[in-house]
Amino acid sequence: AQESSKEDSSVPESSIQEESSAVEPVDEEAAMRAAYRQVIDGLTQQYGEGSISESPIDGQSVMKGLAVVRLLDFDGDGTQELYCAYAKEGSPYANRQEIYQYRDNEAVLIYESSISNEGTDVSPMTRLIYKDGLIYLAEGIPFSLKGSYLKLTDGQMQSELDFESGYMSDSGKYYINGAEVTEEEYRQQTEAFLENTVTVNIWYYGKLNESTGFGVDPENLSRTQDVIAELS
Repeated sequence: AQESSKEDSSVPESSIQEESSAVEPVDEEAAMRAAYRQVIDGLTQQYGEGSISESPIDGQSVMKGLAVVRLLDFDGDGTQELYCAYAKEGSPYANRQEIYQYRDNEAVLIYESSISNEGTDVSPMTRLIYKDGLIYLAEGIPFSLKGSYLKLTDGQMQSELDFESGYMSDSGKYYINGAEVTEEEYRQQTEAFLENTVTVNIWYYGKLNESTGFGVDPENLSRTQDVIAELS
């Protein structure tokens, strides 16, 4: 008679089932929310909650504290980054910005800088460019004359386009990505970059002008409060 063979196991099957069921999958979405909320709580504790007040100097509206919190998928990979803008101590309006990326159960700071200024006057603002499924952050002081469009690549905000107008350079020359160009080439290349895009501006100073969109819009603060509540 043939002998029947049976695979020997020193570990009972019931024990294997118990061990596998004890390891619960990590809720990445909840972990990301918790990590981002920790960042928000820290910034709020340091700089205060976002608010709109009246400047004692000229009576203009100003956004202070942790003025803007947004969840933005800068690189289009399906995972949102955390964008924060706030007023440092002593500043009359929001003047700093940070971007965090969720990695390995942590919110990692990948970018920080001064908030851009649209012109040579007091006009601090965040400018976001929605293009081809990505979100670019505009950076420049004053942005109307010299700046960059930053793109999230390999965990870093890197410049996709640098520009400098003749009004900023000592020589009166124009530059795109460090290379000298004519004024016409400068205009063509900067305009071409912005074709088929959507621009979102968030202003931190001035009374809202409905026709131009310039000035502090209370809706931006309401959106911040909604995002914070969403992360709670």
